[in-house]
Amino acid sequence: TLAFLTKIRPEVELDLYMRAHIEPVFQMVRATALVQYATPYDTVDLNRMALAFDTQPAALQAELAAAIMSGAISARIDTHRNVLQRSKTETRDRAIHDALVQGQASLDDMQANLMRLSMTRDKIIFTAPRMRATDAELMAAAGGASSPPTDVFSPLEF
Repeated sequence: TLAFLTKIRPEVELDLYMRAHIEPVFQMVRATALVQYATPYDTVDLNRMALAFDTQPAALQAELAAAIMSGAISARIDTHRNVLQRSKTETRDRAIHDALVQGQASLDDMQANLMRLSMTRDKIIFTAPRMRATDAELMAAAGGASSPPTDVFSPLEF
């Protein structure tokens, strides 16, 4: 795709409206391609990646550094081994956070079920307050709903 973009660039530069936007669009496409190339791997050889992007490894390192600083890629560049190494701590932190969130949701559900069971066992029932005829007439005259609000509860009934 990048070779195709390079090939059609002269034709796109002839377009009166696209001419001013060519460089930013091509840079965004290239940045997206860098991210997509590196995403599925834990380690990427920068020499092979430079061949795929038809550039020098030093220029590729500069592009990758910009992508890392912007947060588009969560990785580090190992210049000694000339590889891009994905950060594993973020994956671990995300897994721990997800486990904590799911655990809290399960705990909340369990407490709600225990409360319901306790109320059923003790025959505690919440009912909506009963409306007098005058209240219903007032609500109908005011254009309100004929049913009582659902968030108002009467005292406990045994």
